[in-house]
Amino acid sequence: MKQLKQILAAAIMAGALAACGSKPAETPAEAPAEAPTETAAAEQGQNPVMNVVGDYQADRCSVHVEPKDKDGALITVHWGSSATESSEWTMSGTFDAEKHTVYYQDGVKKNVVYDSDGKVTSEEEVYVGGHGTFIFNAENNTLTWEEDQEQIADGMVFEFVPAAQ
Repeated sequence: MKQLKQILAAAIMAGALAACGSKPAETPAEAPAEAPTETAAAEQGQNPVMNVVGDYQADRCSVHVEPKDKDGALITVHWGSSATESSEWTMSGTFDAEKHTVYYQDGVKKNVVYDSDGKVTSEEEVYVGGHGTFIFNAENNTLTWEEDQEQIADGMVFEFVPAAQ
């Protein structure tokens, strides 16, 4: 039990350091780290989202996950249409630690246009009240996004992008 607590603490610390851009400590090779349960994270006073925070990438789309409050997640999606245009979504929801999912109902989609210096020249709100689910796979550090309005990400697997060293 003591070894399990040490492994869980190392996994949480690695996630927190990764979110800050620091190199995480190595987890002992003989005992692979498992994602803490909701109870274990709560016992340590941690938001369970800390186990999946960071950036994920698939093609021209990136997903940024960060903790919000006690057990919530704030998620931002950036999908580049071209060098000067993108679609951006923001949403939040409660993290279900047993299912490794975040279900949201407050999604906002905007189309954004940039000038040659990267400054925003226009934003157009496309919709509010979007809903869907992010499903995290702790075994291979990926996520999938089931977006209910446009099914834009159907079949895509987003891979975790380690923070720059």
